[in-house]
Amino acid sequence: CSTEYPENFSFLRTPPEMRVVRSIGQGQFISVFSKKGPPDYILSYEGTTILADAKEVRTHRFPYSNLHWNQANHFERWEKSGNECAIIIRFTDSSYTNEDFIVPWSEIRGRWMEWNERRRMGESIERGGGSISKEEISKISFKFTSNNFMDSIKEMVESLGFEHED
Repeated sequence: CSTEYPENFSFLRTPPEMRVVRSIGQGQFISVFSKKGPPDYILSYEGTTILADAKEVRTHRFPYSNLHWNQANHFERWEKSGNECAIIIRFTDSSYTNEDFIVPWSEIRGRWMEWNERRRMGESIERGGGSISKEEISKISFKFTSNNFMDSIKEMVESLGFEHED
């Protein structure tokens, strides 16, 4: 369900579709996630609506393969209807240090599309061409802290220019 927050912010989790495998009785079921779920979140702040997908990686690079074609397709359709899209990426390491970034789809779209087309055509991809480094992501994204999500979203919307046009 959607939860209302102060300052014209709304947040909706879009859970992946589930496929029932079998009933185990008494109204309980065994189910699995379907492979083609939608992006994870719809965020709304002061009239700006952002479709976002959350990803976590345990290396210093974000593999483009972590974003699936169906998710990119949702992003494309969402933006064509006048909205914004972003990937929320959490980098973790062995010391359990997390770094969180929100990357506008517009900043990574071209790279992802080129990678996907080359992969689809069976072309070779040069070393490092299938991912983007945390350092490079930090230059095209907004870094935020998980402890202060509301303020971070507000700052993100304002700093990236995701402002509603009347």
